[in-house]
Amino acid sequence: MQSRNQLILVGVTGCLVGVLLTLGIGMLVSVESPPNRQPKVSATSLSKDSSVADLTSEPTSSPREYIDTGDFQPAWESLVQDEVPDSVQIKELLTIAEKWIEINGLIGIDRIKDGIPNPDVKELVLVSLLYKSAQNDSSTTFDYVLSLEGGNDTYIAVSFFELWARVAPQETLDAVSNIKDEELRSQILTSISEILATLDPHSALAKVETLPRELQEQARYEALVELAHNEPREVLPLLSTIENPLTRRSVTVTVVSNWAGTEPLVALDWVLRDSWVEDPEIRESLVGTVLLRLSSSDPELAMTKALEQPMGENQLGIELGLIETYAYHGIDTALNLLPRVREGQTRLRAYQIVGNVMLESNNVKQAYELGSDLSEAQRTQYERNITARWANSDPDSVHEFINELSSDELKSHAAFTVIRSYSAQSLLTKEQMREVAKFLTTVQREELTEELEAIGM
Repeated sequence: MQSRNQLILVGVTGCLVGVLLTLGIGMLVSVESPPNRQPKVSATSLSKDSSVADLTSEPTSSPREYIDTGDFQPAWESLVQDEVPDSVQIKELLTIAEKWIEINGLIGIDRIKDGIPNPDVKELVLVSLLYKSAQNDSSTTFDYVLSLEGGNDTYIAVSFFELWARVAPQETLDAVSNIKDEELRSQILTSISEILATLDPHSALAKVETLPRELQEQARYEALVELAHNEPREVLPLLSTIENPLTRRSVTVTVVSNWAGTEPLVALDWVLRDSWVEDPEIRESLVGTVLLRLSSSDPELAMTKALEQPMGENQLGIELGLIETYAYHGIDTALNLLPRVREGQTRLRAYQIVGNVMLESNNVKQAYELGSDLSEAQRTQYERNITARWANSDPDSVHEFINELSSDELKSHAAFTVIRSYSAQSLLTKEQMREVAKFLTTVQREELTEELEAIGM
């Protein structure tokens, strides 16, 4: 099995994302040599003494033939002159470029990059060369990479350091600290801290103090979040190290969410009892997070636990969140849980949520029958609410199903909302609008005189 240092996923900018760097041969991809290359007018070439060669004749053989015979200069000339996109001949470019580096050292990179106009291909090739060079002499390679700072090839330095950080994190951090540009240095250090957090959050936490003070909080956050995804209980005693309350809240949410995936009841107990969660709003949010995770495996138990919680500051029960989730992702479960919802505004809102979802699915009759479980006063509110929302969001459906409404009052309310709606005017024809308008009352017709005249009534 290959080790992580033998096959590394390049998590850097541009076209390097998702490219595999196989260190054994130093090539990023394997691409078949494309046929039918046509010469270009001019190009940059390399010679073994690091000088730019004068092009006096066009290549007469294919690059593959030159590479196979070890004649790398004409092979390079052939590649950079042809009309084949560089992106499909990366293997050949890398093979030749590596030989030039072996002969001339890193000074050859300057001439190599001048022969690759495509910035993405240039980044991919040069970062691969620098990576291989750093394996043999990281100090010299770092000096060269740092020399790119401030020029057009700064992005290559950024990509290299992000990649090398996966192999030698501390060495990379030390090298990056020598970058003069403060903004660039902070950018790369932030990126490296994210990479280190992904690879080894424990090690990343240990290295936080070595970073500039202004970057420590973000680096600590990245490491704790990564740790929270895999070992949430380990993060609990570390929450006190986070000074920023917003950052602490974000990490806590990540901890609780992932913890609830494996031990929802234990996580719920911690949220309810631990003094660390003092803010009622935060506690309510965390309880809701746990209950949603619990509901995926045991909706009835999640509902029971929700009903044990006090009403929120808005006087709505936390079970409303469960009903809303199931309304969109398992409406049968939502219907089964509805009778258990606490009386008052929570109950009315829960029914409205489910009713609206049913109307979105054109289950008109069932949506209105659902309101029969409510008190007379709430049923009236329920019917008017779902009718208004339905008419505003889907006038075409109202036109099709308005006859299924159970009373003339509901039909006129739906018709009034549709005729007054700007969206309906663009979604329905005038004829369809006139058909809906037949259900208006006399009073409504007087109020909508202009709208009715616009549709020829």
